[in-house]
Amino acid sequence: YTAQVTGNYYFMIASVFLVTIVGSIVTTRIVEPRLGKPPAGDGTGASGVQPLSAVEGRGLRNAGLVFLGGIILLLILTLPEQAVLKNPAAAGERPITQLKPFVDSIVMILMLLFLLMGIAYGRTVRRLLQLVEPRADPRGQWRYRTEGRRTHRDSAPGRIHLRFRVHQPLHGVFLREVGRHGAGIRSDADAHRFRAEVTQAAYRVGDSTTNIITPLMQYFPVVIAFAQQYQKDAGIGTITAMMVPYSIVLLVVWTLFFALWLLAGIPLGPGAPVGYPAS
Repeated sequence: YTAQVTGNYYFMIASVFLVTIVGSIVTTRIVEPRLGKPPAGDGTGASGVQPLSAVEGRGLRNAGLVFLGGIILLLILTLPEQAVLKNPAAAGERPITQLKPFVDSIVMILMLLFLLMGIAYGRTVRRLLQLVEPRADPRGQWRYRTEGRRTHRDSAPGRIHLRFRVHQPLHGVFLREVGRHGAGIRSDADAHRFRAEVTQAAYRVGDSTTNIITPLMQYFPVVIAFAQQYQKDAGIGTITAMMVPYSIVLLVVWTLFFALWLLAGIPLGPGAPVGYPAS
């Protein structure tokens, strides 16, 4: 069978609430108390946060109009009986089956939609291409400052065994692209018992919890650039050490949540039960 891109939809919706709650608790109880007050003259504070200008407001409005136009266009391409993104041979079947052409194209559709929104905003504010280059600071590479103290941390979560093997947390830190293929089934028996959507969900848990602590993540330089607006000497080590509590707590809690989901036998998404029906 062909696994659908919506195969983890229910699990991801539930995970939004879990990650939001757990992340908020880690922020208020662990990370924020350790930061302390920024030293004077450090360039920290909200000086880099400015209210939207009139032209930026117009840019957001134009981006919103593009988004609205895109949604209307998608409705036109999916709702009519002979719509371009609807499978005419699947008339009378489940909506997810009828809309298979739309589901199969969802990645490209989202890419084009947000690309056009970005172009609309960029052309309006006359900053169509803006490069952010964070300042290199060798002294701050592996330093986490908190009230004058220095704390050195190193974290490499090991493999988690839960009826199958998730290699992603460890590989995601050191071998980002290789780690993308690291989630696998532990045995042939499990491969016949669980569907591909289960492995995909396991990958999501292992990959998402370690993204922010690997400097090989594509957006890591952007995170550093934003952090340096508040702490000029922030570097790779600053961000990594500050994010380690999120990775550890979410890896444990989210894995337990995933295990309970499997034990309950709740479908991971539309047409994506945990296991195959008994023959």
